[in-house]
Amino acid sequence: EKLRFLNQINLESEVYVIRAKSNGDGHLFAGVDKQSIKDLIKEKTGYQLLDHSFVDFKAIKTLGEHKISIQIGDSTGIIKLSIQSQTQPS
Repeated sequence: EKLRFLNQINLESEVYVIRAKSNGDGHLFAGVDKQSIKDLIKEKTGYQLLDHSFVDFKAIKTLGEHKISIQIGDSTGIIKLSIQSQTQPS
């Protein structure tokens, strides 16, 4: 089960998108934290990550592509995130 999950999130073509409010310089008003990533992975894959699954994680504070290392048991994997600007409704 763990290996199947890691294989699923390690697919080269899979990039998970999170939209967040940012300023004109690409800095986020509120960093993307573990909980936001856990919620996204649960929604997209059905798997629930635990806080200790994240390896050397620091909140993401900028737009762009980010790679998040995770470990489940003895297996490790990468979650690829694209943090994109959330546009405000006019």
